[in-house]
Amino acid sequence: MLYNAPVLRTVLNSPPLLFNLFANLYLAGTIIFGGGPVVIPLLREYLVSEGWVSSRDFLIGLALAQAFPGPNFNFAVFLGTLAASNSGSSSIAGAVIAFVGIFSPGIAIVHGGMGVWSSLRNRRWVKSGLRGVNSSAVGLIYTAVYRIWQVGYLDEGF
Repeated sequence: MLYNAPVLRTVLNSPPLLFNLFANLYLAGTIIFGGGPVVIPLLREYLVSEGWVSSRDFLIGLALAQAFPGPNFNFAVFLGTLAASNSGSSSIAGAVIAFVGIFSPGIAIVHGGMGVWSSLRNRRWVKSGLRGVNSSAVGLIYTAVYRIWQVGYLDEGF
């Protein structure tokens, strides 16, 4: 049922911000592979480009998130709180929706895929596919570093 969130987002004419927030973070959670640094450009694209969070607030939040231990996925909770607060919605609701949105795809994949993973992981085509996905994750990390450098050092609005 949760896989329909991105589809419903495009069908509704003017969905509420909290629904869009969930759909965007759920989408980011479904395509993340390679750990925390990969999520940064996606969060920037899905929240800053929508106008829910400013580039400045994004970078400040990222700096704070990097100062503490824990995954970068927790940064999504900060962004959800900020996006909801900026739109007049409950910041607690934004935090909860962001948390559920970013973490639920991974939890569903782990619990749904563990039964077949033991039979698939030794197949040649699966190993090749994972090598390709890992390579693209490295590219996404470089993209994240470049985009943060662009916004943090080249953007005069910061």
